[in-house]
Amino acid sequence: MLKLFDFEKGLLALDKEELFLDCSTPENIDLVVQRTYLAKKVYDDKIKNTHSKTLIFCAPVRNIIYGFGEDKKRINAFHSKLCAAIFNDELKDKFDPTISFNNYANSGQFKDAVYLSSELRKEEQKAILEAFRTPDKPPFILCTVGMLIEGFDFPALENLILLRPTLSIRLFEQQVGRITRLSPNSNKDRGNIFEIVDDIESLFDKFGEGVFEEKKIERIQMLQPENRIEELFTEGNTIEAIHAGKIQISEINFKGKGIVEEFQENRAMEETKGKSNAQTLFRENGDSTLFFLLK
Repeated sequence: MLKLFDFEKGLLALDKEELFLDCSTPENIDLVVQRTYLAKKVYDDKIKNTHSKTLIFCAPVRNIIYGFGEDKKRINAFHSKLCAAIFNDELKDKFDPTISFNNYANSGQFKDAVYLSSELRKEEQKAILEAFRTPDKPPFILCTVGMLIEGFDFPALENLILLRPTLSIRLFEQQVGRITRLSPNSNKDRGNIFEIVDDIESLFDKFGEGVFEEKKIERIQMLQPENRIEELFTEGNTIEAIHAGKIQISEINFKGKGIVEEFQENRAMEETKGKSNAQTLFRENGDSTLFFLLK
């Protein structure tokens, strides 16, 4: 987490509602690409109906992106563009500075995964949303930053991927609220929520006892999905909520499942070079948690 997000001013970052990705160097961008590709691997493994609609909330970027100009809207939306490219299999484990972020296939129709940002013309934004709401037609995956959190009504949405750590339970509730509605016009009886969990232990390693200040530790705990889910859905009683069928919480343990074999190979290579960065990407017991929200 420490290398992925902007902690330039230390733990002051925890006083804000937002955590911003740090994409100021090629190495940092590669880390973001790898983290996002991990979400793609989870999607490929767990979503059997690739024509179901999936919304991905990406993280905002504040730092000036290496080689990407200084337009604030373009910078803020950078992760959503990366995400769409990765889900379209245009990027994998490293950033390609020559890539052209484009929502359209050669046929003129939308790609399977597209990005939505405020820099796009209003007409294109409208066309993207209309196409996304259309069953069995692309785009099937919509990547966005800071948009659709409120006022986006799409009960047929089946999958939600959270790539945006937040310290705000209100923002988390708004994001999750996009998928908790049932659709009278589809067979949807549940929504799937996937969240990639970052290694918060890196904050302890860096800032030591400073993280144990009362307000700081409370904020850090909110970065754990289990805590947010418990506060939002279970009214403080997770066991009762699970028995009642309100939620089902499962942790995806990557060990032995082959989902991150490529990352493990990369980790071994980096360790050989003496510069392993694996701890910024996973926890040893797997760091993606899968939540099923039921009726």
